[in-house]
Amino acid sequence: MNRLCTSSNRRWTDWIAFAGLLLLAYALRAGDLISDVPLHPDEALFSTYARRAALGGDWLLHGDLDKPPLSLYAAAISMSAFAAQPGSGVLDFTPQQGVFAARLPGLFFSLITASAITALGSRLYGQARRGWWAGLLFAASPLAIRYGATAFTDGLMLCAGVLAALAAARDRWGWAGFWMGASCCAKFQAIFLFPFIVALGWGTGALSKRRGVHLALTFGAWLLALIVWDMLRAQPTGVLELASAHNPVFRLIRSDEIAPRLLQWGEHGLMVHGVAVAALLPLAILGGRNQPVRNRLLDRLGVIYGLLYVAAHWLVAFDDYERYALPLLLPTCLILSRGIAPLARMPQGSRLAGAFAALVAGVGILGVTWGFPSGGSNREAARHPGVEAAAAALNDKPVAAVLYDHWLGWELDYYLGEWTNKRRVYYPTPSSLADGAAQLDEQSSRYFVVPAEQNVTLWLEALASKGFVATVEAQFEQVLIYRLEPPP
Repeated sequence: MNRLCTSSNRRWTDWIAFAGLLLLAYALRAGDLISDVPLHPDEALFSTYARRAALGGDWLLHGDLDKPPLSLYAAAISMSAFAAQPGSGVLDFTPQQGVFAARLPGLFFSLITASAITALGSRLYGQARRGWWAGLLFAASPLAIRYGATAFTDGLMLCAGVLAALAAARDRWGWAGFWMGASCCAKFQAIFLFPFIVALGWGTGALSKRRGVHLALTFGAWLLALIVWDMLRAQPTGVLELASAHNPVFRLIRSDEIAPRLLQWGEHGLMVHGVAVAALLPLAILGGRNQPVRNRLLDRLGVIYGLLYVAAHWLVAFDDYERYALPLLLPTCLILSRGIAPLARMPQGSRLAGAFAALVAGVGILGVTWGFPSGGSNREAARHPGVEAAAAALNDKPVAAVLYDHWLGWELDYYLGEWTNKRRVYYPTPSSLADGAAQLDEQSSRYFVVPAEQNVTLWLEALASKGFVATVEAQFEQVLIYRLEPPP
């Protein structure tokens, strides 16, 4: 009877600790949903495609798209469910409602990732406590928080990748292939997660030829679906072709790039867990002495993978965006959990205290993490603050007003709205803008939208050479609107 009571109490302790972990993760991310931080240009791009699907029914995502569709579909479904409302005969929503809906799936994906990493740590090491700390490290990671509630495609990629690792650890290789395929159809960068997932299967002794076939079949089904989807789009350039063209990485870095890129990746790595690494890494190394051989092997696989991942992104000319360090969270959370687990050892009678240890430890980790402002202002910043207000002002201009825009692109496009009646025109050079503006036989005012930090002297001189008179009509933070009066 006592044994049954002890088992029941332990289950309740596990559930309470797990709930505390998820509450902590939610509290650290939910603020981004109501923050006034405008969309990053890439977020605006993804959200614009998602909005076209949600409001206009373009579920094939026509256009020059270089990303697979799964993350965009998640945002579109969220927009349909939480933002779209009928009005003036069409479905529509405000930019703020769209931002909330586009970022909402990212929050849920981040919470699922925290849950999956918790389960993965428990499964791999046979210790529920080790899983708690792995999940806690993810919940409190500054990098994970930055990109938790965002419209970037990385959230679903990482979530599905961790679910694939969990399925592999549970010897369910068909499901591992399924989630690997889903991860790849969220973002092609998922291929960098696959070696670690396979390595975990090898390290647990579960990999075999038959299991590899199961993995390949389900993964291949996703790739086939992606190819068919791209064919149905019937675009001049396919998604894979554009992705390859936009990421020309078939070269090693030059000698003058070695130090700057190494420093850049050092900064990215520090953001994964902050200075908590300085305390946890030595403890993890010391704690490995008495670990079973299998556990030491799994940790070493994580270390090797992490070093190879950083080396590849340092020495090969990939983009060095901070969010590209997100895949490192999978091995680092598992490895560093060995360093924090000994700190949680409590007397047998302290079951209730153990239930809240995850929450307390999370606050402690955040306390020693430097450079971590709360909320969305900490992630890759929107490049042009004020674009939302500028778009609202431009939407008040007469119907079919011409907007010349060289720099704002998808940001302005998103905030103008799906049903805008303005004409946004892009020209690559000052001379082409002046020539195109002069050829347009229209006497009404036009508008030139520029970021405040840009030097537009050459652009204005080119317009003046064609007889246009430019005056600053308004400034919204870092966005200027010039009114262009055509020659008489």
